[in-house]
Amino acid sequence: GLIFSLQPRDMPQFLTEIDGQPVKSIADVRLALWEKKPGDKVKAGLAKGRSAEIELGGRPAHPR
Repeated sequence: GLIFSLQPRDMPQFLTEIDGQPVKSIADVRLALWEKKPGDKVKAGLAKGRSAEIELGGRPAHPR
């Protein structure tokens, strides 16, 4: 499948909702995904009225 990482600057023009919850900021994304774990699937509302089911991956490691 397609693998990509969504950056905060991409939110307004790309991601509009997660599982029916509106997304307008990175805080909204964190709230919508708070109890999710890698392997869970979410329905994402996308720009131009599109949608997709997305399987969540793991969080990237923070550089030290």
